[in-house]
Amino acid sequence: MRRPFFKRVPWWMAGAMFVGSVACVSVADEPVYFLVASEIDLSAQGRPNDSYVLPLVKAIDIQRALQHLLDGGLNGKYIFARIAAGADGINRDYLSPQLRPWSWQVTSFDGFYDASGNEDANGSPTFCEQSVPHYVASGIAFRFYTIVRELGPEPLAVSAVRGAGGVELYWSSPGTNYVFTLEASPSLVSPAWAPLPGVNWPQRTNAWTLSDPAAGDAYFRVRAEKAK
Repeated sequence: MRRPFFKRVPWWMAGAMFVGSVACVSVADEPVYFLVASEIDLSAQGRPNDSYVLPLVKAIDIQRALQHLLDGGLNGKYIFARIAAGADGINRDYLSPQLRPWSWQVTSFDGFYDASGNEDANGSPTFCEQSVPHYVASGIAFRFYTIVRELGPEPLAVSAVRGAGGVELYWSSPGTNYVFTLEASPSLVSPAWAPLPGVNWPQRTNAWTLSDPAAGDAYFRVRAEKAK
């Protein structure tokens, strides 16, 4: 059973160092997740700047992805992957403040490719969401989309947005059938984390609104654990 784990705002982490070489193809104990997004701003083309989550299980693929993050590019090579319909709780648009979940998930990574001559290469996660059966049949291979972040073996992100009703907090999920506890601390120096009062935690929700946030600084984290 996986232990409960935490992430705080801000959630972006520096890319990890990976040293050494792989002599044979091996499989990790569990997937390592990476964020895939466009390496250029697509808004000038009338396309959304969005993202999706890519699980990698082969050690050689994980090594190449981490090396790509260190090198800063894949020299025009993008991601080709197979997908299936159905949300898994993990695959989300991390570039959306609401961390919107996709109704599809990546099932296999088929390698890096050159986008030239591929008519489907101008797609995107958003376009995929609008035509899931098409991309289930063809696979996804979006031009300009490449690995931009390592999310680790248990991805969990938190986003804070100021809305009309207060501060809106959104978080992702490391999988299905999880429950969450929102905790707060007035400081990160000798923090005193405690569940947000007045709520029967944990809850099956990925969002919470602080309608009357207290004055002064506050830090939040989310505790995720498998539902019993």
